[in-house]
Amino acid sequence: VDEAKKLLAGKTPELVLGIADNDTETATQLKSNLEKAGFKITVKTIPADAVLDETKKKDNPWDIYLDSWAADWPSGASILPVLFDGRTIKPESNSNSSFVNSDAINTEFDRVLALDPAKQTEEWAKLDKRIMTELAPCIPLYTDVAYYLHGSKAGGVFISSVFGYPSFVNAFVKA
Repeated sequence: VDEAKKLLAGKTPELVLGIADNDTETATQLKSNLEKAGFKITVKTIPADAVLDETKKKDNPWDIYLDSWAADWPSGASILPVLFDGRTIKPESNSNSSFVNSDAINTEFDRVLALDPAKQTEEWAKLDKRIMTELAPCIPLYTDVAYYLHGSKAGGVFISSVFGYPSFVNAFVKA
C-alpha cells in the first residue's frame, strides 16, 4: 500500500471495476484494497453469464476486471504471446484482454518463438519479467491449485489431458 501511494504521488486515479454480479464479495475486497492504495473505485457489475463475452470486447467500459488463463502446455509460448501480443487484438473475443500492444514486445515474441523450443524457457522468463516491469498489463492475484487423492478401491479415474484435472466420468468402486 505504501509503495502504491508513493507511485501515485498524491494523485487519486479513478477506475471502474467490472465484476460478475454474483461475485460481490470479491468486488468489495478489491475496492477496499485499491482505495487503501489511493485509487477511487467505482464498481459496475456484469451479468455473470456475460462476463467472458463482455470483458473480451476491445471497447468495454471497465478499466479493470478479473480474468484468468490456463496454459495449454508448460511453455511461455502458451501464455505470453496469447495474452499480450497486440497484433491479435480484434473488436471481440480477445485473449489479450489487457489490450496491450507494444511493437517492441511483439517483435520479441517473434524472436523467441523462432528459437529452438529447448532454448525458449530462459527467454520466456526474461520476457515475462520485462512485460510485467515495463507494461504491467495485469496484476496476478492468485494461482488456482487443486489436490486430489483416490484410494486403491477407486477405478476409472484418470487425469484429463484436456483440463489437467482428474476425470471422474468413468469412475467406479472396485470390488
